[in-house]
Amino acid sequence: MNIVFEVLQENGLMYVDSKSNYFSLSPDVAEKLGVPIVENHIFLDDVADVGHITEQCQAIQERP
Repeated sequence: MNIVFEVLQENGLMYVDSKSNYFSLSPDVAEKLGVPIVENHIFLDDVADVGHITEQCQAIQERP
C-alpha cells in the first residue's frame, strides 16, 4: 500500500476507500503520507439488479 500512496501523493491524487475491509490500514498509511482519503459506504454493484444500482446512484446524489 505504501507504493500506491506514494504514487498518489506524487500526483496530487486522493484515495477512495470502499471500506469493504473494516480492518483496512489505508487510513493510517494515507495520514502518514499526507494523502487525502475519502470513504465510500455506498456500493453500486453489490446486487446485480438495475433497480438496485439506480437506487444506489440516487443515494450517492443525495449525500452531502
